[in-house]
Amino acid sequence: MKDLLEKRPLLIACLSLIIALSGWQHPLNFFFLAPLYWLNRRSWAIAGMFLVVGLLFAPRPLPMLYEPHYAMAPLVVQSVPQDVSSTIRQGGRLVQVEGQSADGLVDGLRVRFRAPATPILRLGDVLQISDPLRPVSEVADTSYRNQRIQAVLRLTEIHFLRRGPAIYEIPGDIRRDYGRFIESTLTGEERHIAKAAWFRAGDMPQDEQSKLLQSGLYGYFGASGIQVYMLCGCLMAVLSSFRVPRAWQAPFVAAVLIIFTVATGIHASTFRASLVCVLFLISFWLSREPDSITSLSLAGILFLLVFPTGIYSRGFQLTMTIVAAICLFVHLDLPEEKSLFSTVKHRAKQLLAVCLAIWFAGEPIWMVHAGVISLSGLPAILLLGLVISAILLCCLFSYCVHWILPAVAIGIMKGCTVPLLEFVLGVMNWLANHDLSFTTPFVNSYWLVVYYGAWLLTWRPRAVRP
Repeated sequence: MKDLLEKRPLLIACLSLIIALSGWQHPLNFFFLAPLYWLNRRSWAIAGMFLVVGLLFAPRPLPMLYEPHYAMAPLVVQSVPQDVSSTIRQGGRLVQVEGQSADGLVDGLRVRFRAPATPILRLGDVLQISDPLRPVSEVADTSYRNQRIQAVLRLTEIHFLRRGPAIYEIPGDIRRDYGRFIESTLTGEERHIAKAAWFRAGDMPQDEQSKLLQSGLYGYFGASGIQVYMLCGCLMAVLSSFRVPRAWQAPFVAAVLIIFTVATGIHASTFRASLVCVLFLISFWLSREPDSITSLSLAGILFLLVFPTGIYSRGFQLTMTIVAAICLFVHLDLPEEKSLFSTVKHRAKQLLAVCLAIWFAGEPIWMVHAGVISLSGLPAILLLGLVISAILLCCLFSYCVHWILPAVAIGIMKGCTVPLLEFVLGVMNWLANHDLSFTTPFVNSYWLVVYYGAWLLTWRPRAVRP
C-alpha cells in the first residue's frame, strides 16, 4: 500500500479532496486522513492544500422544497437537455409521450424539469415560466439530494427570453440525428436495445426495463463511463494485436471517444471517463510510460473542482472504483509470444480479469445505492461485455459511414449489428428467466471501506516489462 502512494502525489491529492468534500455531511470521513498521511508523509503539503480546497468547495446540506410553489420567473437551463419518453393514461388508454428533460435554476432553486419535445432546448437558454414547482418524491429524494436537485417542474409550454450559445446545440443535433439513424435501420426490440446502449435504459418499454434489471444488465446500458472504458480498452486491444504502435493508436482512440461522448449528449459520466482516457493516452504521445492511477486521480481532481457535488453521484463512485480496480489488479500488456493463438488466449484471460474486476468493484456500490444485489450481473458482463462494446463500435462506424455510403451503412447494421443485438436479447431473456437478484436491507456505506480496504491489502506492485 505504501508503494502505491509514495510515488503518486496526485493520488494523495485526490483522496484528500474526496475526504474534504464529503466531510461536511459525513464528519467521520476526516478520520481517514490519519492513515493516509501516515502512509505517505512526503506529500503532506499537497494533501493539506487539497484538504483546504475541498473544505472551501464542499457542498453544504441542501434545503429541499417541501410544499408546492408557484413560480413566475426566469428559468436558466444548466445542463444538456436529454430526449425522454413516458407513458401516461389518456382517455382510458396508455399513450407514449415524448419530451425533453434538463436541470435548471429558478428562484434560487436547482430544479429538474421536463418540457414538451418542441421547440428544442439547449444549454444556456433562459425561459419564462409560470408553472408550479413540486417537491421531489420520497423514492427519488436521496438520489436528487446527491445531484443537488431541490424540486421538480413540468412545463406545459416553452417561452424563450433568450437563447443560449448556438455551439451548445451541436451535441443535441448529433444525438438526435443518430437516434433517427437507429430508428430508420432497426426495428422492434433490437432498436430499443441499440438506443438504450447509447442513451438511457429508462426510455425502454417497462417490460424490457424489468428484464434488464432481472438479468443484471441495467448498469451496463445507457451512456456511462463503463462503456467509455470498454470502448477504449477494446480498441487498444485490437490495435495492439495487430502491432500498431501505441503512439499511433492514441489519436485514433481519442477521436472515437470524443465522437462517442458528443453523440451521447455529453453526459457527466461519459465526459469524465473520456477525460481519464485522454489523459492516459497523452502519455503515449509524450513517449512516457503511462500511469493509469495518476491519470485517474488527475481526472477526478479536475472533475470535482468543477462539479464538487459529483462526489455523491453513483456514476462518479462507480467510475473511480471500477477503473482503479482494473488498473491495480488487471495486467493489460501484450503476450511475449507473437503467434495469433497466444495473443487470442492472452486477450481472453485479460477480458475475463476485466469483467471480474468490474463486477466485484461495482456491485457493492450498486447494492448500497439501489438496495439490490444481482448475482446474474457476473455472467451477464462475462457474456456480453465484449458484445456491447462491439455493438457500440458497429453503430458508431455505421453512423459515420451513412453520410457517404448509406447502403453500406445499412448493410453493416443489418449484417453485423442485428446478430449481436439478437444475442444480447437472448442472453437477457435467459438471465431474466433465472432471476438471481436479491433485495438487501439497508447497508451502511462504511462497510464499503472494509470491503475495498481488505481487497487493497492483496495488491502487490508489478514489474513493467521494458
